[in-house]
Amino acid sequence: MNILFTNDDGYDAIGINTAYKEFSPHHNIYMCAPLRHKSAFSHAINAWDDLELIELTGTTKGFALDGTPADCAKAATLGLFGNLKFDLVLSGINFGINAAQDIFYSGTVGAAREAMFQGIFAIASSLDIRLDLDHDEASAPEIFAYSARILRRIVEALPPKILTYKDSIINVNFPYTLSAKGIKCAQLGKHDYNTRVNVFEKEGTSFLNFSSRSTHPTASTEHDLSLLDENYIVVTALYHGVVLDPVLQKELFFLEDISLEDI
Repeated sequence: MNILFTNDDGYDAIGINTAYKEFSPHHNIYMCAPLRHKSAFSHAINAWDDLELIELTGTTKGFALDGTPADCAKAATLGLFGNLKFDLVLSGINFGINAAQDIFYSGTVGAAREAMFQGIFAIASSLDIRLDLDHDEASAPEIFAYSARILRRIVEALPPKILTYKDSIINVNFPYTLSAKGIKCAQLGKHDYNTRVNVFEKEGTSFLNFSSRSTHPTASTEHDLSLLDENYIVVTALYHGVVLDPVLQKELFFLEDISLEDI
């Protein structure tokens, strides 16, 4: 398949490059990703600005674009690679969870949604690494590689019919572990972000920032957050990238039968 990789962490981020390395021996892989870190840019686009474009060198085929994740998906699918037609767009693997209402803030999901707008099926993927839960960041390279292998298994298991869904995307979240219990199709849960507004002075100027510590009040085992906390990989079909698509979700339940023992 011709597969485009994009993200919101930037072209040099560990997640996208680990996934690129995993997929490249098996598919025709290209990249168009933000030049700079663009997390939480949702589906924002640049309507008027001239955006710096840098062609990547070495083993990576593609570009770094000084725009948003959605800009990258839009540019790549509308001719940046000439007449090349993509079969699939993969956004991620993101450094951090994108479950529950995260999907509305997420640049990772925004890029996948933009690919959908351009008529190409897309999958957003994220690793649930949370330093506030004492996740050991030193383990990240190995866990990203493990997640990338599972992502490839998911992609290669999809029947061609799935790629014809033009109004929905798939959102995948990986738990921060090397021994996931399995794959579960799940509904969206709900975070409590517990956000605080902090106002402070610095050199005579007033500033404001936000701080938060997410908790997962959702108790139902049918929801993504609860299943992630139980070390399941969670898959959710999103109609227009915003609400559960029950039709596509039903088509994805076969993923729960995929064995992870040999990964």
